[in-house]
Amino acid sequence: MEEILKTLPQHTCSWLKGKITYYKCENFWADEQTLKKGFMAQQSFEADLSSGPYWDHILGYWKASIERPHRVLLLKYEDLKMEPTSNVKRLAEFIGYPFSIDEEKEGVVDKIINLCSFENLSKLEVNKTGKMQDVYVVENRIFFRKAKDGDWKNYFTDEMKEKIDKLMDEKLSGTGLVLK
Repeated sequence: MEEILKTLPQHTCSWLKGKITYYKCENFWADEQTLKKGFMAQQSFEADLSSGPYWDHILGYWKASIERPHRVLLLKYEDLKMEPTSNVKRLAEFIGYPFSIDEEKEGVVDKIINLCSFENLSKLEVNKTGKMQDVYVVENRIFFRKAKDGDWKNYFTDEMKEKIDKLMDEKLSGTGLVLK
């Protein structure tokens, strides 16, 4: 870890009398402890993160969508890409604003799909140069990769992919939730 930190751009906060150093990694500025947790999560997929494990979140929403389908709608990215029209209609119905027959005939659904497409959103100036600030300043452009199903596999080693597949099979087994 120390070797990795030495290679990253650094900034020591003068207003804290040099007590905290931030490191820039993948367009995020973070302190050493936060980076260590992130690296541990990437390597072991078992790190104790403050927001909890990923599968706990998705299973919680999955169960809620089954128990309270009128209150929770779970849409998966791959499904949205595969069948955008039916899923946009489903979303409109869920929020209480279904499309009228006239709106469908006028192509409103297709216009919304086009307006919200990856191609359109990634070209917006705010998403090219804008920044989001919460705890850290994050450039909006990092939220846009390629919009390709399965592209996540290009960011992991074969060993890491095997660990992810095994872990997800273990955590999601018997739940009825299928992720691609």
